[in-house]
Amino acid sequence: PVPTATAVPTPTSEMSIAAIVELVESGVVRIQTDTSTGSGFIYKIDSSTNEAWILTNQHVVGNQPQVTVTVENVTSYTGQVLGTDILRDVAVVQICCSANFNALVLGDSTSNIKGSVVVVIGYPLSVSDSARVTSGIISASFYNSSFDRYEIQTDAAINSGNSGGPLFNMYGKVIG
Repeated sequence: PVPTATAVPTPTSEMSIAAIVELVESGVVRIQTDTSTGSGFIYKIDSSTNEAWILTNQHVVGNQPQVTVTVENVTSYTGQVLGTDILRDVAVVQICCSANFNALVLGDSTSNIKGSVVVVIGYPLSVSDSARVTSGIISASFYNSSFDRYEIQTDAAINSGNSGGPLFNMYGKVIG
């Protein structure tokens, strides 16, 4: 017989907004270019090289080969833009070197349910002290075949500059 993988357990109870912020805020980053400011989040780390990979929006990084990434409102790194997808408005940035990077957990955005509570964390324009937190509900979640992507509509306040920042479900997982 061939062994089968055991599923990784997931939290079965929802968290408070304050608990989510405490768990994930260190993985949300500020991204700056010569012409724009936005947000992003660490989704992957390599503990052997102390590197981190960040997801953000393509319109945040534009055509820049490098951006400035600020982690935990304290330390700034030069980020290398590894790739962009204009159609899906996604970009990947790599930074180095810290043993304290916090990679956030990705959830399943295809199972979002209308009416579910969500949390947004990001760095609005002109904010330099700490990330801002808002919450709301999922108004709609659907597959957009024109852009070959899932889209989530939320009534959570998303301030200018939050572009690229994560949308969390109440389990503290990134869903958008």
